[in-house]
Amino acid sequence: MCINKAVGSGTPSPITIINQRVGGTNSQLLTVSNTAPAGLFSEALNASFGANGGAATNNGAVLPT
Repeated sequence: MCINKAVGSGTPSPITIINQRVGGTNSQLLTVSNTAPAGLFSEALNASFGANGGAATNNGAVLPT
């Protein structure tokens, strides 16, 4: 039996947010997907956000794909 391992892909690559002034705001959309072939014997790609640095925030999503 052959199992397709999950293959993570993120866009844009690299993710760049320009320098911000104190109190300024900016955001960047991040898309994460599993590019492995779909099928009965394919792994799911599970993702979540880790700790943020500085004043960065995220929506706290946990993404089973």
